[in-house]
Amino acid sequence: MCTAPTVVTEFLECMHIAPRKVEISLSSVPTGEMPGLFIALAQHCDRCSLQHIKIWNEVVDVDNEPVIALQHVQPLFCFAALRILDLILFRSFSLDDHALSEMAMSWPILERLRLLAEPLGHRHAPSNITFRGIVTLVERCPRLEYLHIEIDATDLASSSPQELRRVTPNRALRSLGVGDSLLDNPEEVALRLFDLFPKLDRIATRSALSEEGHLIERRQELWKQVEGHLKLFRMVREQTRWRDRHTT
Repeated sequence: MCTAPTVVTEFLECMHIAPRKVEISLSSVPTGEMPGLFIALAQHCDRCSLQHIKIWNEVVDVDNEPVIALQHVQPLFCFAALRILDLILFRSFSLDDHALSEMAMSWPILERLRLLAEPLGHRHAPSNITFRGIVTLVERCPRLEYLHIEIDATDLASSSPQELRRVTPNRALRSLGVGDSLLDNPEEVALRLFDLFPKLDRIATRSALSEEGHLIERRQELWKQVEGHLKLFRMVREQTRWRDRHTT
């Protein structure tokens, strides 16, 4: 673990190999310095070889820290062979459907995407990613097996169930991390997730304590209801298939 991205940059400059995996653990590095690290990776790592990036930034005091936006992660778009991206930055991401679409186009063979924000008790802005962005990810990253990203699941108008059923579903993804994602209607959310990820059976929520603990507990309960609806939908589908096989 190091405390300055410049140390990592100096190491990358001296590196004479083309790594397939880069894992960086930082301690108390201001979020504003992270874009420089992303640029260094793009400059010094082979764009055709690097498949796995994991960056962990353990920030203790995040007051007034900037969020991570699309322009900050764009330097990583050059890694077309990327299969796994883990960014655990202990700060909010300011991303929307367009940003997620850009990511999906840049990393078509992505298998795991984890954009994990742990505000350590601090408020952070709600996500601007809707089901429209998730649809794009499903369409352009067919190998995706794990996803952890906060979404605004209250915005159901961005994609109708009829529209989602025209999308080729992802049958590989079984676990979804939603962090502190907002939602109002667990059944409608479950219907959309079931159309996109018919094998999904586990949803992980944020478990950290904060000044809004009661609100987080309420959201956790709503996402548990989503899990319950998903199990019911799968049961109905399996019963329907069994009946169809035995009545023809």
